[in-house]
Amino acid sequence: MNFEALSSLSLEFLGQWQEAGSRLFIWNILASILLLFFWAMIQFGSKRGVSKSLRLLFNRKYWWNRSTKRDYLLFVSNFFIKGLLLIPLLDFSFHISRFLSNAMVQLTGDFLSLEPTAFAIVSFTLFSFVWDDGLRFIHHLLMHKVPFLWNLHSVHHSAKVLTPFTLYRTHPIEVSIAVLRNSLSIGVSAGLFVYLFESSLNLWTLLGVNGFGYLFNFLGANLRHSHIPLKFGPFLERIFISPVQHQLHHSSDPDHFNKNYGVSLAIWDALYGSLVVSKNIGSLKFGLGSVQGRSLVREYGLHSFLPGHTHFRFKESLVVYIRKASNLIKSYKTVSRSLVGFRPTPVSFGPTFQGPAVPNKDL
Repeated sequence: MNFEALSSLSLEFLGQWQEAGSRLFIWNILASILLLFFWAMIQFGSKRGVSKSLRLLFNRKYWWNRSTKRDYLLFVSNFFIKGLLLIPLLDFSFHISRFLSNAMVQLTGDFLSLEPTAFAIVSFTLFSFVWDDGLRFIHHLLMHKVPFLWNLHSVHHSAKVLTPFTLYRTHPIEVSIAVLRNSLSIGVSAGLFVYLFESSLNLWTLLGVNGFGYLFNFLGANLRHSHIPLKFGPFLERIFISPVQHQLHHSSDPDHFNKNYGVSLAIWDALYGSLVVSKNIGSLKFGLGSVQGRSLVREYGLHSFLPGHTHFRFKESLVVYIRKASNLIKSYKTVSRSLVGFRPTPVSFGPTFQGPAVPNKDL
């Protein structure tokens, strides 16, 4: 193990409150707290609203229970699995961007070389945000519709108590899929930008993050996984997903299943027919019912490794897992070489090339 990389990643983990692209960024947390007080004062009046907000913020049972302990464990473990293993192995964004820009130049004969005006930059930033959000919707929809993927995603939905840390309650394989999705999102955006403007990527940002994505995180994204039913109203909720709409998505009521898959934008659910606005939402309970009793070992699909399991064959199972990991690494190397070798027209990304910031760097 590279202890220098582990040390660097540990410092990054401890400094998430300083990272503008993280839901745990200090200003995102403070904005969510202000929204909590604002919502409570509207619902219960000034004095009572402040009292209720303080009780929730400092409610030990809310922050420390069987459900949230699992959130914290997966929050820590997935952060290091992602940083040490998944991103180094599965982040193809640079290769995708180079492949796309080269392919477009080969098809059209040259770069478009548009003038990167302020309007063009903001427009492309909006495109990048919408493109990324659309991919997140498709990803989320598939996690529910494909049985194998649902078995993974049910780890996230098994939470009975929703807190901002529930965002990180995901199976490592689902985290792997999210890394691949981000690679596609960033790679396509960066490749198109290079082709259109013949320059290194340059987006409208706030604190170094895609401006539209940052506004989404700042304006209550942390309340999506909470018990605060913040509504945006029937008009806005047909454009943006409010916290209470995502809370309905986590509901254990079968009538609420397969609703509100969207992350930021509600337009995808409106097109798919799965959108439910807040006026049709009553009180909610969360979780998966009978699934709640499963251990983390079973949720991770590792119970077949345990002695006493009907199909327990430790050596055979271990060999299969090692072989799959080896094949994955070989496939990565093969794809990397093939992508690197595709150079019909030389394209320079510049010494400061970076992929576009996405709405949520966490997943």
